[in-house]
Amino acid sequence: MSNIKNTYVFLGASSVITKAIAEIYAPQGHHIILCGRPSEETEITLNHLKIMGAGSVMFLPVDIKQTNSHQEFIESIIKLHSHNGLLHLFALSASMPSQDDINKDVCLGIDCIDIGFTGLFSVLHRFVPYFEKMQSGSITIFGSVAGDRGRLKNYVYGASKAGLECYASGLRNQLARSNVHVMLVKPGFMNTPMIKDMKLPPLPIAEPQDVAKIVTTALEKKRNVIYVPWFWQIIMGIIQHIPEFIFKKMSF
Repeated sequence: MSNIKNTYVFLGASSVITKAIAEIYAPQGHHIILCGRPSEETEITLNHLKIMGAGSVMFLPVDIKQTNSHQEFIESIIKLHSHNGLLHLFALSASMPSQDDINKDVCLGIDCIDIGFTGLFSVLHRFVPYFEKMQSGSITIFGSVAGDRGRLKNYVYGASKAGLECYASGLRNQLARSNVHVMLVKPGFMNTPMIKDMKLPPLPIAEPQDVAKIVTTALEKKRNVIYVPWFWQIIMGIIQHIPEFIFKKMSF
């Protein structure tokens, strides 16, 4: 095991995927910073990671929608990092109201986009100068297979993820010149509270621990874009190639 201890920052402290990924890095003695809204669940996760052997564990409150507070938030993380190994940033913040609910209340759609795209852009882009200065590190952005094509059941959520994918592509292009790696993760259905009460197709649902292993391995290999699980790349490839005159009559 390397003696160098890196810093892992997670935007989306309450995400079960955050917890699963942090559990991989904590026993190696790395430094963990969880960011989001305070909750009892997050406190439990912090204590759990300490027991697992993390070099340090901290929580920083941030409201992803309050963009005017993001610069101060970024500066706090930079102070905590203080050249303490490489900085690895994970962006998992998301909101997924049902399309039916959005159709009844457009504010839910605005909230979905603000949390899943606008707010994340505000945080991530403020980090860019620091990463360029460091000439190292990585940013892992969680998109979704929903961003591959707008579908009747979740096209506003999909739009937020499509925007995030385009941003990740451009950001990767920019930061590659500074030796900073940007990876986009495109999950299908995962066993998280987000899919609670959803009617799902008969496809395997990925467990958070399995997703975490795939993501951390892919990051180590410096993959650019990954589908999780892998078969979603085939499924979405088929969906993307359905002719529009047929697709617009489909109800999924």
